[in-house]
Amino acid sequence: MALNPDNVLSQDDACSAVRTLAACERLLAPFEYAALLKQIEVARARLAKRTAWRIEGTLREFERFAPVNVWFDYPVHVADRAGVLGDVRPEDEYQRQKRERGAASNQARARDRAQERVAKIENAIQLLGGLGAVTTPALYQYFQGTASKQTVKGWLREAGYRGGAKPPYLLEAAESGEDMKG
Repeated sequence: MALNPDNVLSQDDACSAVRTLAACERLLAPFEYAALLKQIEVARARLAKRTAWRIEGTLREFERFAPVNVWFDYPVHVADRAGVLGDVRPEDEYQRQKRERGAASNQARARDRAQERVAKIENAIQLLGGLGAVTTPALYQYFQGTASKQTVKGWLREAGYRGGAKPPYLLEAAESGEDMKG
């Protein structure tokens, strides 16, 4: 039986393992197809044991040499002649980029949390301000059960407030770096 290659498999189908195997099953005799599957299984098992390595280095008095990409196929390192490993980014570069992205998102989250804390303090001061002068003990009481006294002090500093020097510790906009009392 003469096969016309154009009728057997399109270029797109040739790039798909599933479609290529389906075409082989359709076109090969059952014993040939079974032998092909065994060969594929052996090749996959051999490839599963392979690891990729990039060798970089500097020799004392010599110039740094270009990185060499190799496959480790026990017990031998074989150079990557096909260039498949050339596109792979080294792990340390990937980790560095991941850390940089993580640091940026951590900073953004920290800014958001700081804004939320300042908004909490501003809302509490506005609410308590309707009842008279706002004091730090009144704020501690307002946040009791939600945040500790030290936490509220930190929030106040972050929002730009400081406690007065004498009781009842009225809140004032911070002009100096004085700590809050109370």
